[in-house]
Amino acid sequence: MAHSNGRVAPSTSARFPAEIVKWIAMNGELINALIALRRMGAEADAAVEAVGEIPGLLRFRLSLELWMALAEGDGADPERLMLEHLPLDLFDRLRLALWGAPTPGGDADWLRAVGRP
Repeated sequence: MAHSNGRVAPSTSARFPAEIVKWIAMNGELINALIALRRMGAEADAAVEAVGEIPGLLRFRLSLELWMALAEGDGADPERLMLEHLPLDLFDRLRLALWGAPTPGGDADWLRAVGRP
């Protein structure tokens, strides 16, 4: 659920991925910019880090990580829930933008990228 301040409130409900879709629709250029910076390699690492600290993006990423952990703790599959609302290619772009890791090596690589075993 989105708050009036634009933040996305974490919830283990299936409504959260729909809110993620809304956020992406409003911030698609930011996602694309992050991907472009990441593709530049090491020379853009400082820029990626700086963009990642933009308060709205930081809250979004942390909300997403919290929701995923809560959903997993409730026995749900957060990726499955997300893919009910997002096409896989868009979900991979989001992961690439936020964590620098889509799914080339599967979920294990991506989970390591977000700091989960």
